[in-house]
Amino acid sequence: MGYFTITDAGKNYLLNLQINETFIFDSIMVGDGKLPTRVSAKTLTDLINPLYYATSTVPVVKKNELRFTVEFRNRIENIFPSLPVQDVTTNFDLTEFGIFVRNSANERILLYYADLSKFPEPVIAFDPARPFVVAKRYPVLIKLEQGKIKLHLLYAAAAFVTHEELIEALKGLKCDLIVLPFTIPVSSWVTSANINFNYQADVEIEEITDEHIASVGFDISSMLSARAAEQDGGETLEGILRLYSKNIPTDTLNGDVMIAKREDI
Repeated sequence: MGYFTITDAGKNYLLNLQINETFIFDSIMVGDGKLPTRVSAKTLTDLINPLYYATSTVPVVKKNELRFTVEFRNRIENIFPSLPVQDVTTNFDLTEFGIFVRNSANERILLYYADLSKFPEPVIAFDPARPFVVAKRYPVLIKLEQGKIKLHLLYAAAAFVTHEELIEALKGLKCDLIVLPFTIPVSSWVTSANINFNYQADVEIEEITDEHIASVGFDISSMLSARAAEQDGGETLEGILRLYSKNIPTDTLNGDVMIAKREDI
């Protein structure tokens, strides 16, 4: 699916991380660059061509392993308090992402680099006139020398992956957000008139109206099938969640959809 590596600078950061020291996440970025021939990803200090900030689930440390899921959406906000809503304005192929940390000298370090150039993920620009949110997700596992560390994020962990994580993350929010599970059998996919996709599937969800924006997340068991089919985003209609795909998924897709009224986004 891709090539993932801890950079040389990142390895040095991990080796020097002391017990009870704070592991500071600086940011996550995605880009459309490709690793040049004969250049090792371990030597990189930045993405080849960084484009947008991404977010993640809240990182968790268990048995000397740091686990979380990177998420990038074509419409994403509140990653950093100083940044406005981030809309993707031009279609692009997501071919790389990087995880940055801060060391004790407050230096920004590329810890983790993902080369997805052999399996690029198409991202469609967000269109306010016909809004649907595209989400790309990548599970990350980083081995630690020891697990007794503190975690601190300089960005907001605003990713939504599973129904349980969505419910927990939305606690305390005052805007009108709803999270609902869905299932799409293979037989639901039909030919689409959308110029960017070949197929579409409609899921009847009573709570959805055409005034909602949808953010779709798949269960772990469905991610490979959805990714292989190049499933990409959802559109809200009256009583219907419509998903698009370039190919027909080979398996039933299960997941959750977060819907919000447009004035709440």
